Amino acid sequence: MVVKRFLIALILLCLVPGCFDFLLDDEEVTAAVKTGDPENCKLLAEVRDDGSYNYWRTWKCMRRMAEAEKNVEICHMIEQESTSELCYYDVAAATGDRSVCEHLEDKDGCLIKIASFDYNVHTCYDIEDDNVQVDCITMVAKETGEETLCEDMTGFDKTNCITGVAMEHGEEKCYELMSGEEKDYVHCVYLSAETLEECQDLPSSEEYDEEWDTCVRRVAQEKLEATTCMEINDDYERKSCVGRVAQESRNPDACERLGGAERDDCFYYYVNYRGEEHDVCDRITGYEKREECKNIPQN
Repeated sequence: MVVKRFLIALILLCLVPGCFDFLLDDEEVTAAVKTGDPENCKLLAEVRDDGSYNYWRTWKCMRRMAEAEKNVEICHMIEQESTSELCYYDVAAATGDRSVCEHLEDKDGCLIKIASFDYNVHTCYDIEDDNVQVDCITMVAKETGEETLCEDMTGFDKTNCITGVAMEHGEEKCYELMSGEEKDYVHCVYLSAETLEECQDLPSSEEYDEEWDTCVRRVAQEKLEATTCMEINDDYERKSCVGRVAQESRNPDACERLGGAERDDCFYYYVNYRGEEHDVCDRITGYEKREECKNIPQN
């Protein structure tokens, strides 16, 4: 079950632009797709040195064409199973036709992809797996702001659904749906805050130090602000936040906000993460750590 939910999450993740950048079409594939004739895709097959044929560009062309033409029949022509499956997903999403999902073993994954394009919760109700159905409904609620979709859920699923809506549509909407207890207010704030000022809406109490640190870290890493990381109470979390901001912003200067061994560690892990910019190692004060940093393999 965990594996299935992971695969569903992977499908949704790869709806994000850039997920398949390594599969970008070349000019010939693009031109063939525009003709709408699968026969032109067949002309893209390449001859290997041993005289056999490589049909990768042909299958890719047919997949793109099937989606553009909203024609599932073209998917049937793809002989490579993995590409034909992706083709069915694409056409199902492009057309909203649930019958296309019948060609796939993972019908639930196909249905949730359709729902991720049209945000029609009724598509989610056709999903057989209860857990995947909850994931689908939560996704639609989050994107549409329809918090009432969370009402029939229970326990963690309901909380996750409501906070998902909150993260997209603000803490007030979240708090309206919760029980009104302080812990629910705290939950809403630290999951939906987008600025340090919003994190400061949390109650000033040691009881909520962990929520404060989580809130600040989310804001700091989202905005890539190392100075915001310094507001974190926990030493390890503060150091980790600064290091992550340095890495993601490609700015080792962020590490200067730390001191001593923490600063050295930040520079070291920056180079280790990047696999380049080994000149940063010279900023490490400890001799052994500095030499170890210089020996990190380059990408």
